[in-house]
Amino acid sequence: MKIKFNAVAGPFKSELGGVTWDEDGILFSLLDDMVIKKYNPQTKNLSDYRLYTGRINGIHYQHSSEIVYAAQESGRRVIQLLPDGSACVTALRYQGSIHNHPTDLTVDTHSRIWFTDPHSQILAFGPQIFPALEHASVMRIEKDERHAFVMHRVTFDTKAPRAITLSLDEKTLYVADGNLNTTRELRAYPIKKDLTVGRPRVFFTFGQEDSGPHRGIEGLCIDNHGRIFACAGSKQSGPGPMLFVFDPTGYLIESHPLPFDNPARICFGGVDLRELYITGGDGYLYEVQNSGYQGFRKV
Repeated sequence: MKIKFNAVAGPFKSELGGVTWDEDGILFSLLDDMVIKKYNPQTKNLSDYRLYTGRINGIHYQHSSEIVYAAQESGRRVIQLLPDGSACVTALRYQGSIHNHPTDLTVDTHSRIWFTDPHSQILAFGPQIFPALEHASVMRIEKDERHAFVMHRVTFDTKAPRAITLSLDEKTLYVADGNLNTTRELRAYPIKKDLTVGRPRVFFTFGQEDSGPHRGIEGLCIDNHGRIFACAGSKQSGPGPMLFVFDPTGYLIESHPLPFDNPARICFGGVDLRELYITGGDGYLYEVQNSGYQGFRKV
């Protein structure tokens, strides 16, 4: 099936990051401008959703609470953007040390936050705190019996996790691991009852050629049948920027070349969640109308 990618907002001078659907529009972050924009596909209106956010990358809108969860890369923290305009900082430390630079996150039906926490050369705002954690892992934040945020380490084998999402039944954690200096893979971790993870299945591994290593996955989401949508690649090497669709067993169903370089994050949106949105490395927000697939809305 051939699909068409339409630029619906931009170009912006800033690098684009996270993308998520709220009740009536698509939210997406401008990393360098430190703002979250909102695009309404019905009215074509573009507005400022939240200003002075710091460098926020991955974002996730929780419909039951109307909270936007945000991976604040420059703040080395995961925050909640509350409906009243205020913000709340979640857990900052793991075993007494401030964690790394979160890039992406997802929130399960119990409001537990699962996020990727790679190392980064980006300077945090305020005093620089060294060293970073010795590991680059997937982490989980939840509230304990005192209703205080606490942080747990989830993965012990990742080198540079970049993107994350959960399966429909929340029994599998999908992680895109690796950067241009490490092996780049899409992994599926089984989640145990105690919320630890088992040995992952590797769904996809990116290669390397004379022109350089193939850029790995930067954005992940799933549809209402549990299929995994992943955007990856660049014009520098390999097949170029691509959209991949995998079934829940890891079988590659479709691949579509993207007309823009360095795709970032991806999500479903629209009133019935049949549109697909991707933030591009060229400064545009892209939309696929009537994608042939449908997302799902968590409680």
